[in-house]
Amino acid sequence: MDGWHESKSKEAEEESRPRLFSIVNGQTNQPAPLRDVLGDVPYEEKGERTWCYCAEPGECGRGKCGSWDTGEQGQATCQSSAHRNTAPGYFPVCNDCTRGNVKYLFQHEHNPITEGELLSMRAYLCNDCAGQMSSGAPNAAQNQAVGARRVYGIAADAKHYQNMQKPVNDPSQAAKFISNTEALTGCSCANRMLGTSLCRFHRLYYAEEVMKHSALMQEWRLSRFKKAVCPSCLAQKPSEQVNVSANVDGFVTGAPTAWTCVVCNDWVVNEQNDGNNQPKAIDKPLWNLNIGRELLDPRREITPGRVLGEEVSV
Repeated sequence: MDGWHESKSKEAEEESRPRLFSIVNGQTNQPAPLRDVLGDVPYEEKGERTWCYCAEPGECGRGKCGSWDTGEQGQATCQSSAHRNTAPGYFPVCNDCTRGNVKYLFQHEHNPITEGELLSMRAYLCNDCAGQMSSGAPNAAQNQAVGARRVYGIAADAKHYQNMQKPVNDPSQAAKFISNTEALTGCSCANRMLGTSLCRFHRLYYAEEVMKHSALMQEWRLSRFKKAVCPSCLAQKPSEQVNVSANVDGFVTGAPTAWTCVVCNDWVVNEQNDGNNQPKAIDKPLWNLNIGRELLDPRREITPGRVLGEEVSV
């Protein structure tokens, strides 16, 4: 089972590529405990479907589920490349098992993932940087030089598109602007961790790794910089001039909120806080595109919980 954790064919990450918290005082590629824990889970469905029966464990862990989803498309398979690249190259997962292993992560008797833990995946920008990045694609594009590859919550327009490419020599590394945010986290992480068809083993594994890595990054940020630094300021200003994240300094009422995900390093801008001017999970139902069905309604099924590390103002 060790081979199921991470794909053996996974390409080594480019060390020269700027990443979150890796530019400090103008020095690039500074050490940071970055790890793409969802790197084996694709943004879109990959691999062919199968006509085999569901291979998930059966009731009470005995045997196999053995269910078959009726339909012309065939049965979905576990989307982890660790499974897709391991013989026989597919692991059938029926719709009910997909839905069930997601629900399991939010059941009160199983130490569920809380809204607070989902919020701890964010490194908030300061109020100044949040306002600047949310004001338009050209301003948001400035951050592609510090590793921003996807920016959710803002749309690029044809007038400024060419100018947005200039800071990056390789066009494939230019920032991609996505007007709509995704469920819960704003970035793709929640949908990849919870909305993608995965076997039970990989669902639990990735969820645990994401929560552990988020906690590690938040603790490391405090230890390394002695304050909850704004990730945009850090990459562009001397350390002594770097502002703290808006969730520490206080959000400006009515102003946009923005953050970087400490897991995937994508950016989310132009968001609004709740009625008490506090951050919230993106209130969109979690869908599985493979089965065309809602998996999770955040308003009914996610425990609010405490924001991880709030006692030390992360």
